[in-house]
Amino acid sequence: MRQTGRGHGAGDGLVQRRSADPRAQGRQFRRERREQTIESRISLLASLGGIAPAAAICCATGNTARMRGLDGGLIAAGRAADLMFMDRAQHSAGSDMLDSIVRGDIPGIGMVMIDGITRCGRSRNTPPAERVPSIA
Repeated sequence: MRQTGRGHGAGDGLVQRRSADPRAQGRQFRRERREQTIESRISLLASLGGIAPAAAICCATGNTARMRGLDGGLIAAGRAADLMFMDRAQHSAGSDMLDSIVRGDIPGIGMVMIDGITRCGRSRNTPPAERVPSIA
């Protein structure tokens, strides 16, 4: 058995039994993996790890790109133009995006650009961003 937690990193006291059936364990593992996005890891580092939200974002982007030898992760001339525009999620308790990350909220995704082309607008998989960017 293990304790499960939902929400802002606090356990809710629910105890869940692991099934003896290996197929059920695989389904449980896949379900848990789906919830672990880079945005949720940034929020986890900042809210429970005591890391400044800007530093947590740097750990998730530039440091990861350097470690894996990727062209992205940094904004610089000649680098890949892959950007994710984030903002404070609607109805978040934080006063701005960084404050909401410290409080454990996942930021809202307003737009994603890959190779300098807008690939999608507001995300359907995260809370809606308070402000949505526009291309002028």
